[in-house]
Amino acid sequence: MIEIAIIDDNEHCAGAVENGVRQVMPTQDYCLKCFHNPKEFVNATKTRRFDIVLMDIILGTENGIEFAAKILKTMPGASIIFISANSDFYQDVYKVEHAYFLIKPIDNQKLKDAIQKCMHRLQKQFMMLEFKGEISKVYFKDVIYIESNLRKVILHLKNESSICKNGKLSVMENKLPHVFARCQQSFIVNLEHIQRIKNDLIYLNNGKIIKISKARVVEFKNKYTKYLGG
Repeated sequence: MIEIAIIDDNEHCAGAVENGVRQVMPTQDYCLKCFHNPKEFVNATKTRRFDIVLMDIILGTENGIEFAAKILKTMPGASIIFISANSDFYQDVYKVEHAYFLIKPIDNQKLKDAIQKCMHRLQKQFMMLEFKGEISKVYFKDVIYIESNLRKVILHLKNESSICKNGKLSVMENKLPHVFARCQQSFIVNLEHIQRIKNDLIYLNNGKIIKISKARVVEFKNKYTKYLGG
């Protein structure tokens, strides 16, 4: 499920944005929440993560652009859509990574374009997995390594939890971004979570040690070196 937040200190404007989002996203699976001040939003992020944040630039005494920078520090990868009635902010918004800048009153086609751009970015950040009737959204950056065992694929995550699903590792591998690499028949690792490699052993930052198969040592080390920029 896509988590969407609207931050606007004007309840009428927030409601108009909410209605616009519901019109341009009638069939997608998403959860939408409105906040009328930055503090409410910060409190909510203690227990949930938002994928798309539509926010006014003037939030009472808070500068929305500066607040967006704070959001991205705690929720890297979130897509920010700035909203303002003042087009003078057009250049200022480029101080922060964002997906779109919309001018009030918002044109629904432009809102749709902004949402679609965010959705395209999100598709590269996570995948949806189903196991025993439960659907989970898994961010690639949170996956440390993946293993296969008895026709099941197990994803080991940063929070020391794991997600299991039926399937083949080869099928899972085709869905992964380039930051993942297979080191042996039963293991794929996230290169971002490698602490070091010594000989044919991979030391991951969660303490796990995985052996690289002899047939994959050269290829794996070359990919890791390329990932590091070497």
